[in-house]
Amino acid sequence: MADPDKLTDEQTEKTKKYSIVDGSAYSIMYGFGEQYVTPFAIKLGASNSEIGILASVPSFIGSLFQIIGAELTDKFKNRKKIVTWFILFQAIILLPLFFVPFLTKSMLWLTFIFSLYLIFANIVGPAWNSWIGDVIPDDERAKYFSTRNKLVITSMMFSVLLAGLILNYFSNINIWTGFGILFIIAFIGRLISWYYLTRQFEPKYVVDKESYFSFKDFLKRMPETNFGNFVIFRSLIAFTVMIASPFFAVYMLKDLNIPYWQYTVVLLAPMLVKVMTMTYWSRYSSRFGSRNIMIVSAVLIATIPLWWFLFGIFFEGKEFIFILLIFAESISGFAWAGFELTTFNYVLETVSSEKRARCFAYFNVVFGTAVMLGGLLGSWLVANIGVVIGLKTIFIVFLVSAIARSLVAIIFSHKMKEVVIKRNIDETKLFFDLVLAKPINSALHQTTATLMMADKELTKITDKTQYVLTTITEPIMPHVDTVITHIDKGLEKAEPFRKSLEPKAWRKQKKKDYKHLVGHKYNKKLMRHFIKGKKHGSGKSKK
Repeated sequence: MADPDKLTDEQTEKTKKYSIVDGSAYSIMYGFGEQYVTPFAIKLGASNSEIGILASVPSFIGSLFQIIGAELTDKFKNRKKIVTWFILFQAIILLPLFFVPFLTKSMLWLTFIFSLYLIFANIVGPAWNSWIGDVIPDDERAKYFSTRNKLVITSMMFSVLLAGLILNYFSNINIWTGFGILFIIAFIGRLISWYYLTRQFEPKYVVDKESYFSFKDFLKRMPETNFGNFVIFRSLIAFTVMIASPFFAVYMLKDLNIPYWQYTVVLLAPMLVKVMTMTYWSRYSSRFGSRNIMIVSAVLIATIPLWWFLFGIFFEGKEFIFILLIFAESISGFAWAGFELTTFNYVLETVSSEKRARCFAYFNVVFGTAVMLGGLLGSWLVANIGVVIGLKTIFIVFLVSAIARSLVAIIFSHKMKEVVIKRNIDETKLFFDLVLAKPINSALHQTTATLMMADKELTKITDKTQYVLTTITEPIMPHVDTVITHIDKGLEKAEPFRKSLEPKAWRKQKKKDYKHLVGHKYNKKLMRHFIKGKKHGSGKSKK
């Protein structure tokens, strides 16, 4: 008899399928809405420091509501209801963004609306993470989330691309209409996401009162536990990332003044690479463990602002800097694909089911605080340090972020333990193997395989074409030969008539023009050879 507290196989499969559709619809909201909040703020006239605040303070305020989300989850024991209600509120809050440019250009209102948007998203977080963690079996997580993330990012790519084209079209007509269309499409995307969340099934949520622990207890024990060290590591990565990440868009749209279509292409580059490499990271995550892949990808993440720094220093003002930024963001996509996949899986691996909602909530509060502090530090640096040794302020911010990311990755690489893979792994060797050796080898293999396949297909096409031509021409060739023979004979008979019509003056002129060839030694040899061959042939025919 089936356990009523657990999902049937049919319910599990439906929930897994609908979760992918829900995620794809969410990516429409993210691609049309959240991704273009920064360009929207820049167009409203936000300063560089205001952009930093917009990217960090609402995230911090939202993260505080994760604790409320965890409390609601434990109190009502109905994760589905909490998720669906607050997702609906999040969709509705997108609509006021349409009216902001027509009512006020104040960053305060935009920050307030964006904070509400993230508050509703964060209340949902603990319940959804606990819910999906209970639905997906342990041995399927890496594969399932790899597939889900790949499809979600693909949907996000098309959303970002279409949004960029819409903005580019309206940039010379009415840019506020363009942004308004984007936010309405984002609202529709979240409504679709909400609908498919309502169709998913939830296993019974059991609250173990003995496993309860307060946020204060969590903070005290954080340095002593594996999950606590992960929270510190992930939050410090977020802190160092936020020093620079809000200003990549600022640098492109303000300093480089690139058009919206180029901005969109740069946004799409990491998404495309994520789709292409998600399976790669999933395969090696199962083989080497989530923690080890997390460290490898964190080291690679540290190089991202360094690429922006170097390209800005040496190639700003060059037309091809656009291509270089695509290269930098492609590395970003490769690195973040591995990092995002393994960080989520690592939480599921290290936290038991009954503690999952609360642990996600506490983690996100610390994470959100780090995001805010990093964004504020970046904003302060942009506003106060000025030009140093000839370097623009924004370049110094990129460099500071790169150094800070590297230090966090190096210092914390030995503080977290791998919980699934028990054998010792050389992280340095693994980094060069996964980041350089295997991708290059795979690229060479794929290139060779593609060329061989192309050669094989070309041979098939050539053979088929030859067969078709032979099939078509074979029945008619005798008739064609007959026609050509008749034409040749007709031309021979007509030749005397043609000569008789040719004026004598033309004939004399031709003789004069070709006279030097008549007595040439090579022509005499050819003539003798021709006459000899003709006699030999006639002799054979007589025999």
